[in-house]
Amino acid sequence: MKNLSLVLFLFFSINLSFNTMAQESSKIDEKASLMCSCINKMLDDLHPQLKVFIKDIDANGQQKAQENLTQYIVDNPEEAESFMQSIQKFSDFENYISTIDGCDNLPEKMKEGEEDIDEFESKLVSYFETNEQCSYAYIFYKMGTGKK
Repeated sequence: MKNLSLVLFLFFSINLSFNTMAQESSKIDEKASLMCSCINKMLDDLHPQLKVFIKDIDANGQQKAQENLTQYIVDNPEEAESFMQSIQKFSDFENYISTIDGCDNLPEKMKEGEEDIDEFESKLVSYFETNEQCSYAYIFYKMGTGKK
């Protein structure tokens, strides 16, 4: 009878542990998805060339991306004003993203309930790397941290 009780106890402990890990993973997935969604909504509201510029920075570095952007403006002078308006909005990233429905207080929402920030960051990056809709969030993460 003791052996059966021990087996049942271990089974329920392991099951509870897996459920807890699944819930934690689900919370991280929700937060990562929210961040990706907010960044995508923000970028969708800005000039489309800004997305090209951000991807270019990631792929080719700041200097080459700047050269490419300059060439774009030279080739498309009618887009210059619209692009600069988007840059102006984008330069106030935190305030601008907070105006998007569901994205207010995003930094606080991301940190909420997270005790081990390094572990959270690692899981967040893993989510970004494996979800195509998070490509811009991942680029911003790499730009902000200097990590590749």
